[in-house]
Amino acid sequence: MVASPVYLEKYGVPKTIDELVRHKLIFRRKDFYPECHALINRDKVFDLDRMELFTVDANGKKHIERKFSVDESSGFKKIYSSDYSSFASVMTAEGISVDLPASFIQDKLSEGTLVPVLPGWHREPWRKFIIFPAKTPEDSAVSIFAHWYQKRELEDSEKRWKTVFRKFGIPITD
Repeated sequence: MVASPVYLEKYGVPKTIDELVRHKLIFRRKDFYPECHALINRDKVFDLDRMELFTVDANGKKHIERKFSVDESSGFKKIYSSDYSSFASVMTAEGISVDLPASFIQDKLSEGTLVPVLPGWHREPWRKFIIFPAKTPEDSAVSIFAHWYQKRELEDSEKRWKTVFRKFGIPITD
């Protein structure tokens, strides 16, 4: 998540999820891009649809820490738009961008015209699927390729975002 220094000066720097729910959040919306429904920080999850902050234990059990009630007076608002509109909105101090790709804003982070907000918190990971017929033999070219691609994409996508996070000192959950 990033915001402009002008926005943060005007509305304050959220240091917790309790403070984040008093801000405008800007999300990308595209036909082929999964919308963000949760923010994650290690074992903590902030469900943006249910407005719940919870942890998930080793058994996958959800433990709700807090439910937030937001209304017009709280200042919380979700704004959805395209890449360029989201970028323009965050650059003109209209809110905190949740899911612009780091590579898209890398130069603005370097310049300091955008700064990380709530380091350690990030959008939920993309869910990617490789679909092929269930009856495909394990040793077929399709199956071998799908397994190779799955492994490779997992490694490569993690490497891409971790490289950018490290460059800008954004904490990484390993």
